[in-house]
Amino acid sequence: MKEKSGILSRVGMLAGANPRSALVVAGLITLLSIAGMFFLRLEMNFYSILPDNSQAVKDLQIIVEDFPSSNSIIIVLDANTQADLETAARRVQERLGRKDLEEQVNMVSLGYDQDYMQGSGPEIITSTDGLAGLVTVYTNFGINDFFNLASGIEKIEAATEEALEGLDVSAGFTGFLVVAKDEAVTSEQGLAAGFLIALILIVILMILNFRIPSSPIILGLPLLAGIFWTVGITGFTLGRLSIVTSMYLIALMGLGIDFGIHIMTAYVQQSNEGQEEGGWVQRIKAAFKEIDRSLLTGALTTAAAFFALVISESQLAVELGIVAGSGILLELLAMVILVPALLALRAKRRQRKGKPEFIVNEKTTAKADTAASLLSRLAGLVGGHSIRFGLVSVVIAVVLFMFAGGVQIEDNIMNLEAKGLESIELQETLVERFGFAPDPLYLLSESLEETLELHAALEAVPGVKMVDSLALLLPSGGPEVDSIAALPEAVKKLYVSRDGKYNLISIIPEGNLWEPGPRQELLEGLAEVAPNATSMVLASDQMADMVESDGLKAAIAALVIVFLFLLIDFRHLGYSIATMLPLLLATGSLFGIMALTGIKLDFLNFIAVPLLIGIGIDDAVHLSHRYRDDIALSYSGVLARVGRAITMTTVTTVIGFISFI
Repeated sequence: MKEKSGILSRVGMLAGANPRSALVVAGLITLLSIAGMFFLRLEMNFYSILPDNSQAVKDLQIIVEDFPSSNSIIIVLDANTQADLETAARRVQERLGRKDLEEQVNMVSLGYDQDYMQGSGPEIITSTDGLAGLVTVYTNFGINDFFNLASGIEKIEAATEEALEGLDVSAGFTGFLVVAKDEAVTSEQGLAAGFLIALILIVILMILNFRIPSSPIILGLPLLAGIFWTVGITGFTLGRLSIVTSMYLIALMGLGIDFGIHIMTAYVQQSNEGQEEGGWVQRIKAAFKEIDRSLLTGALTTAAAFFALVISESQLAVELGIVAGSGILLELLAMVILVPALLALRAKRRQRKGKPEFIVNEKTTAKADTAASLLSRLAGLVGGHSIRFGLVSVVIAVVLFMFAGGVQIEDNIMNLEAKGLESIELQETLVERFGFAPDPLYLLSESLEETLELHAALEAVPGVKMVDSLALLLPSGGPEVDSIAALPEAVKKLYVSRDGKYNLISIIPEGNLWEPGPRQELLEGLAEVAPNATSMVLASDQMADMVESDGLKAAIAALVIVFLFLLIDFRHLGYSIATMLPLLLATGSLFGIMALTGIKLDFLNFIAVPLLIGIGIDDAVHLSHRYRDDIALSYSGVLARVGRAITMTTVTTVIGFISFI
């Protein structure tokens, strides 16, 4: 009875037999991906990854879109004398108020210097020693203005430095807009550098492994095509790339190349074993026959582990699941179409030149034999003492898992930022030298009466440094609509929404709300007075809850789905359990190691949980399939067949993640 070829075998053989047609098909998919990119927008800021199903985030969206006062930059001026400080503040205010910055700057405030404010407060907010002062710049761009954010802040920074020329005064910039800009810039630079580093390391690894100069092209083009297709389908399905999904595209380099490595290793192996009859088409057929099911199962289990994230409540996790899962499948498709086609074109070209497809190099063969021998000896050692090694592995994993409950959730998102950012360091400076933090809480009220009541109540809450609202602008006689209408338009729109429905109240805290202690203390004080207060701090704080709830839920779902795939594939409970066991031990050990080393779980590294499940099962699937399909092979024989490929795929996966460092 003729054995039926799997779907990957059929596609691979078609691509190998008709390489130019395969390239045309890949080109058409690429054109379709380009169309998808027209629907794609880049959102490299915190706002793009906040949970959008909470009332705090919804209120924050209204505030960010309707109130310029939520879009502000704090300039910290540091001088040697009070006279220099006052001169510097006036110069900065004058320079930023010029016409050439009207697109960027809405209003510049030195503090309580408006003549319509109550009382006779200081003209500029100063530090306790009087040698540092603050200038607040209300901007015409916000956290969502990705393309204007960096350029707008840079123009304001340059103009400020220009205004301070000739003065012995330094200027620092902080506030969430500046932090977001720094995050976007460092993320883009880091992603670009990481992408380049991963690409270079993988190219070097391919050349060293296959000893074929064109191997980086044979595997690199499909790899980049798969990433390109993933970006395209993301445009059609989601319409945006966030920081997290963009980071995953770099990791996809280490994951997507795995499929190509298995295909090319099996193909080269056919040649090394004398499979010359029928030429490259026959070798492609034989190669896919050997790896078809394990390749498909590995891809499906990995993709399924990521798709399990779509059951999460947070949009961040859902988007990651869609991008990551589809990325794995598209990389598999790209490799199955293009690797056989490129191998066939290479074989044809060498055939026309009268050259053999592979040149046998005694040194290379000797090194490969040595590597295979080492793997075989390792396998023989483990296989000869399988019970002992198994028990030791289980005991170590169980001991580590006992500590897993000590894994902590990161509760200060600023700890995830690049080290040494001035915008982050100045937040502590404001708390220490000025007695308040730069990131306020916001509250929406629907009437002037409510605003007055809340303003008075909030001033009495412990931990509140000051309250900024319409109450400061009203005459002592009480709320009068005529007096509000008489305010300058630039000032009024800081406190009243465009449709007039909401008034904004800003609560300036004494402590840095990014720190869990001050944040919790203030929230307890506001629980009765203003339970609906919101801010970027509180909205992002919900991401820790997301990791705690969605991370566990997605991990359990991924484990269940992967095990079901194994049962469907192997149709044997014993093989399925044996393949699953190393994954469970590794996952438990990971959390134990994190607890012992103090590594906290955050919204970025929780990506590694479904990844570990999907990728961790991949090597075991290939080993189990090879053993089951050729039961006559010893464990040493199994490693001799697939050991080199799974070692390579593991290394490339590690490269994909090391590039984030």
